[in-house]
Amino acid sequence: MASPNTYGIQKLPDGPITLYTATRDAHLRVLALSNQALRDVLDAQSDPVIHIADMRAAQLSFQDMITLAANAAWGQNALFRHPMIREVLIVTRDEVLCLTAQSLTSDSYGTIPIRLFSNLSEALAYARSQFARAR
Repeated sequence: MASPNTYGIQKLPDGPITLYTATRDAHLRVLALSNQALRDVLDAQSDPVIHIADMRAAQLSFQDMITLAANAAWGQNALFRHPMIREVLIVTRDEVLCLTAQSLTSDSYGTIPIRLFSNLSEALAYARSQFARAR
């Protein structure tokens, strides 16, 4: 079982935003387990959210990244296709993870709406601005 210190998932109180935070100890098995916890949070939502994945601390191999991308985009339980996800924001400074995330916007992965940010503050500001405009 994954240690509770390997990731965090929360619904932010100031808007329809979910935040996933991976720690340095997060690895493929932990991320797979955390997907179910995130799915539970998403299933409880009444309106679509912007999902922020803060991956700055995660140390993943290239193979892990490819596997995560496939799991997020393809299949019946593809997390990034959950009906309560409006858009995915990924926070990372890892160039390979950026390229992997950008691939999810391609036709090969089904053009998932993803934006990349290098810090959490910018991702939060963007997410909040999207809902401020919708009001």
